[in-house]
Amino acid sequence: MGVADMSEIPAAGLDQNGEVGEGALHLEGPFWKFALDFYSIDGVAAALIALQDDADVDVIQALLTIYTHKTRGHALSADDLAAARSALDRWRQAAVLPLRNIRRHLRTIAPRLEAERLRQEVKKAELHAEQIHIAMAERWLKGRQTSPGLPLKEGISMLVDQYSGSKQSCDQSLTAAIDKIVDAASVRVSDEGIAIEGRRADPAR
Repeated sequence: MGVADMSEIPAAGLDQNGEVGEGALHLEGPFWKFALDFYSIDGVAAALIALQDDADVDVIQALLTIYTHKTRGHALSADDLAAARSALDRWRQAAVLPLRNIRRHLRTIAPRLEAERLRQEVKKAELHAEQIHIAMAERWLKGRQTSPGLPLKEGISMLVDQYSGSKQSCDQSLTAAIDKIVDAASVRVSDEGIAIEGRRADPAR
């Protein structure tokens, strides 16, 4: 995660059936700003990446669950988690994951200097893809009918189990990551949506 120099541009969005379609998305909406601020809280980046790398969790959907908790007083329901994944996973599979895999692979090959330059360009594209992903998630949330959701820890744990295909939320290291995320969600937030304490610079992934 990091700050991309973009505002509102034509990008892939969601149609009425929850499929990827064409439309203008606001790429610097409230969810994007929240995601940057939450990601910068001490320990959160490492915890989210642990869920991503060890359980294949979509970090954007995890952030969406936390954002819903922070803005609506509850996380998403079990049905919401499944519906959001169904609506958003096509973009993740088509754009976010391929770019991430290329960026990570470029760290390991020669010629190192040229590969690093290309890796930085791919990283910018990946951030752009993630920003679009977040804007799509925010649009999905706005169209969701309000209903009672799960407590945050239960919602994140269910997300881990859904993506991993097993009860990996019981794994000790993943349990610690979930606890860190839930604790960080209690950090006081300013009126601008910025975490007042525990901030740090965006880490390299």
